[in-house]
Amino acid sequence: MRLNRSAARMLRDSGRHIFDPLPVIPVEEREVKVGEIIQPNRKGIVNPNTGFLYSIASNRYKLVRHEEAIQSIEGVIQDNTGGSIDRRISVIGTGSRVEATWKFRDMKYDDGTGHMMNPLIRVLSSYDLQWALTLEFGAWMLICSNGAVVGEIFASYKRRHTEALSFKDIAQTIQNGFNRFDDVERMMVDMGKREVSIDYRTKLIESLQLGKRETQTLYDTREVRSGLTLSEIDETGTQNAMVSLLTFYNLLTQFITHSVGSRLRQMELARKVRLFNFRNV
Repeated sequence: MRLNRSAARMLRDSGRHIFDPLPVIPVEEREVKVGEIIQPNRKGIVNPNTGFLYSIASNRYKLVRHEEAIQSIEGVIQDNTGGSIDRRISVIGTGSRVEATWKFRDMKYDDGTGHMMNPLIRVLSSYDLQWALTLEFGAWMLICSNGAVVGEIFASYKRRHTEALSFKDIAQTIQNGFNRFDDVERMMVDMGKREVSIDYRTKLIESLQLGKRETQTLYDTREVRSGLTLSEIDETGTQNAMVSLLTFYNLLTQFITHSVGSRLRQMELARKVRLFNFRNV
């Protein structure tokens, strides 16, 4: 794949290429043939410069170029905020996947323990059908060099690359995130005051449907703020082994971002945690 290095600052990062700005990665749709017979319900997603085949998709597939997705999001960001924004764009492998983040340095909120955190937008997209177009708007705090975070999601959007994918809906998701900013800060403070029992924690963990090894890894995860693990909390001998909802939430978030390798599975587990009603404790 040919990339314009003069238009990009490229760094190595865990096998990824980091760009700012994102270079244009050539991609187009082509007909699919078996022998000389055209397959009417299939299309090939190809790099026209190299002939590299990203994927064979159904005829319902909607090609969304990486730069198109990123530019549409930046347009909404510019309409809603000013100040310092850190942008990071990772192009993975042959250009088949892209991950982009925008961190708002001048916007901060209290996570419930007196620590201030910055809102952040994260976007995933791919040409190889492995990633749907996925957006999360939230606030995270980096807790170690391999990307583990704790934080909260304000708003999210996920659609496969079909006609149902809508940039208008993506813009509304980002707008909803900005609108929820103050509400989330109040929620996090409230979570720091609430306590949850071992029974509550067990039911939430069961809802994640983890394997035996993953479950043990979760129980051995040490929450960065309190220094506690679930195993230690459960063995305290106190009545119902209570712990704050915020500590439990942060511990779950650490496990998901630190120990689960797939980004899409991380997002799916985070969604399950959010769906489990934290308010009914």
